[in-house]
Order: sequence, then C-alpha cells, then structure tokens
Amino acid sequence: MHNHSWYVMLRVQNLSVKFKTQNGLFEAVKGISFSLQKGETIGIVGESGSGKSVTSLALMRLLDKKQAKLTGHILLNNNSLCSIPESEMRAIRGNQMAMIFQEPMTSLNPVLTCGYQITEAIQLHLKVSQAEAKEKTIELFNEVQLPRPEAIFDSYPHQISGGQKQRVMIAMALSCNPEILIADEPTTALDVTVQKTIIELLLKHEPDIYIARPWRYQRNCRPRAGNVQRGGGGRSAGKTTISSPKASVYKRIIGVPPCAGIAFKEAACYS
Repeated sequence: MHNHSWYVMLRVQNLSVKFKTQNGLFEAVKGISFSLQKGETIGIVGESGSGKSVTSLALMRLLDKKQAKLTGHILLNNNSLCSIPESEMRAIRGNQMAMIFQEPMTSLNPVLTCGYQITEAIQLHLKVSQAEAKEKTIELFNEVQLPRPEAIFDSYPHQISGGQKQRVMIAMALSCNPEILIADEPTTALDVTVQKTIIELLLKHEPDIYIARPWRYQRNCRPRAGNVQRGGGGRSAGKTTISSPKASVYKRIIGVPPCAGIAFKEAACYS
C-alpha cells in the first residue's frame, strides 16, 4: 500500500512509563520520541536500567495495566495503539509487530513444545491449516540454522540449549512476516560462541528496532541509533554527531569496534 521508502510506519511521541510502587509512582521512561520509516533500522542504546526494554514492551503493549501507567502516543501506520482494545492489539502482535525477547529461557512456554508455540501463531494470523503451519515452522527452523528441526519441533524448551531457544524465538518472531521486528538484546543470554551466529541471522533479516547496551552495540544498526539514559529522554541529533561527537555517551557508542564491515551512518540521542 505504501511504496515510499520515507513512509513513517511507527511514530512514538513523548512516551512516558510510570510504575506503581510502595513509595508512589516510579518513572522508568520519560518523554521518549522517535519515528521508524519504512525500510530503515534504528537502534535504542543505553545502560542497564535506562528503560530500553520497558520502551519495547510499551510498544507491544505487554505491560500490566494495573502496574504501569503510559502517557504519550504510539502510532502504527497512523493508528493509535494506546486506545485500541486488547482484542485488536492481539491481532497486531506477531502479525504487524513482533519482538525477539531478551531472555529466551523465560520467554518460551515450558509446558508446550517449540513447534506448537510457533504453529499456533501462524494458524491464528495467517489462517492456514495445521499441516501448512508445521511446514512453514520447519522451514523457519532451517532458516535460523537449527539442527534437527523436526526433532526440535517436538521438543520442549528445557530439552534444547540456550542458543537453540533463541533461534526458536527468532523463528517465532519471523513466522508471520511482521512489518516491524523488535530485537531486545537478543544475544545477552547466549554463550559467546553462538552470539556471532545470532547477530549474523539478525543482520540478514535487518530488525527494525535493535536494542542493546553501549558495549554490546557493535554498530549493528546501520541507519540510526538512539541513546537512552536513565528515565528515557527526548532530544535528537543528526549525522554530524558521528563526525564530531561531543557527548561522552556518543564517544562510547561510536568507539565500539565495528562488526564485519557494518557502516554506522547516523545517530539520534534521547537524553
């Protein structure tokens, strides 16, 4: 429908997230704003506790409404995600927006087989038969380089390794061909020996939003990167930031060794 590369698919405006605590409201994300254009990748970079994962969970509307208070605007294809009913949001998750979670050990349901968890989503969103959903799942397992895909299809999460769980999560996120893919520190829980393979898989599919800590960033997000300091923020900077970085956080991000010839072109800062 939208053929222009500059079309803005996702727009986040002044998003804030507050959690209820015994001592009152705690502001985890404060006034963050960014936009995602069709065909580009942006990075959200920050230290632990800066609000990166909370931001991504807010985009997917996976925060408990009883414990979290959201203000601001999240627009997907010019439609507000903050006001639609949960039934409509369920149709969007996995189909239009998907997420690779930070911790594969706890993201998969331990009482369901790996194959069932993916075929369920495929049947729900793509309206195909069980046999077609299984065939697509096996194809995805091959694509993410899982060994013995048929065996893993029938395996429970505790029966496979951490790296294999993460590849199952990537396959799940890709299963319904989402418009927007969010990768939340997808290599954090993995052994260093499999991190490179997972990064290469992600680069192949070019996640739309890549979340990382500064020392893990490795310039994987080519077009734009946004820095989130504690509590989020709301200021942006353009391409000149790379050639003459002034803020120390920029210097830390830019100073990370590049990954296999990936070019880092532009940065945006939220502080």
